[in-house]
Amino acid sequence: MNKYAKTLLILVLVVVSSIVLFYGGFALLLFSSDMASYHSDEVYLGPVDFEMVLENAENEGYEVQTRWMDDSCGFNPGNVEEVAGSFDTEFLVSRVEINFDQVTYLRVSRYDNVTSLSFTNQSHASFSKPLEPSEFPDESWMLDIIGLMFGLDEAGSGEYLKELKAAAKNEAGFSVSIKVNDTLDFPAVYAYLNESSTDSSFNSGMWNDENFYRDGRKLGYVAYLVPETTISTTSSSNKYVIRVSSVGFSQLEITMHRARKEIPEEEYRAVFREMFENLGLPPEKVDEFEFEYSPSVW
Repeated sequence: MNKYAKTLLILVLVVVSSIVLFYGGFALLLFSSDMASYHSDEVYLGPVDFEMVLENAENEGYEVQTRWMDDSCGFNPGNVEEVAGSFDTEFLVSRVEINFDQVTYLRVSRYDNVTSLSFTNQSHASFSKPLEPSEFPDESWMLDIIGLMFGLDEAGSGEYLKELKAAAKNEAGFSVSIKVNDTLDFPAVYAYLNESSTDSSFNSGMWNDENFYRDGRKLGYVAYLVPETTISTTSSSNKYVIRVSSVGFSQLEITMHRARKEIPEEEYRAVFREMFENLGLPPEKVDEFEFEYSPSVW
């Protein structure tokens, strides 16, 4: 074989190998993504001994992932009796929002040890252009609410407002956010929302939050965090997942190893009943969950 033929052979082998690797990898991606699942609604189980559930899960060898309460992803609520009375467990404040009108509001949130102050104007028309100065509310309102949120005087609030407006020049869309060093003064915020609202609604479940209204218009919002755990095991190559919150709500999920015919209802309910019994949860509650089947996309 001459030098030209060898070179040509090598090039052909490289091209063929690349094609095999590409389509082989794509086939593997399709295969690994070829999954179906079941998701349930939320059901209230009644009061649960959260730590006992975790201990039982560990003893059974289940996979356990737990969200505990620390200040990396939330604010200490302080002494607010109205809110504490809604929980039989420890909790944190995840974020708060105070509205200027139906589409414009300030938000304070905390995630991964970072506290953020955000301003949003949902009437902003372009996702590719920054907010205009005219799209911010009255400066006096902004100063008052920022001061309320962080317990600042007008000078301190003014510094954050300047930072927000400066950041808005470089951020496209209807929202702008900055990092702040101060912590949320939740008792002051809650007192404002409670006293200024004419109506409110508290929602308890896997997600806990509270909405405030004044004369039918949105005034503010608070999101709360409570301890929550995700407990899972495998049966017949399918992953069975139970999510339980310390306030007694639960949600169930099944991830199928491969897309196939649906699992018989009695089969998957039997697996969850056994898990509930092993965890010290009421197994009869499994019958109250309603499941939705999501077939594979392929």
